[in-house]
Amino acid sequence: MSNVRNEVLYQVQRLQSHPSIVLWAGNNENEIFLAYYTSKVPPEEAESLKNDYRKLYIGTIMTAVTELDPNSSRPFVPSSPSNGIESARENYTAKNPQDPLYGKNRNLSNRHNIEI
Repeated sequence: MSNVRNEVLYQVQRLQSHPSIVLWAGNNENEIFLAYYTSKVPPEEAESLKNDYRKLYIGTIMTAVTELDPNSSRPFVPSSPSNGIESARENYTAKNPQDPLYGKNRNLSNRHNIEI
């Protein structure tokens, strides 16, 4: 975890002054993979995997990012896709991180119209 923390601190320091950075993201699609995988394993194994996920993305990465960018000038999104606040309410491991109740369907491959 200390290697991850050091890398995050280095990258945030290096990139935080760039005007094109509008948010910080912890990972891409890991929350949805975790939700799928933990639905297939025994509950005790699922809880252990969820704890490891939270330790990495919330306890280490999110903590390091907010330490260097503390004024919330850019939000930290633990995962994409995610249910945002609802995922946080579910301890950052939502049962369905793509639940349409908490945002627009993010699967662009199923879209027939292009929005401009």
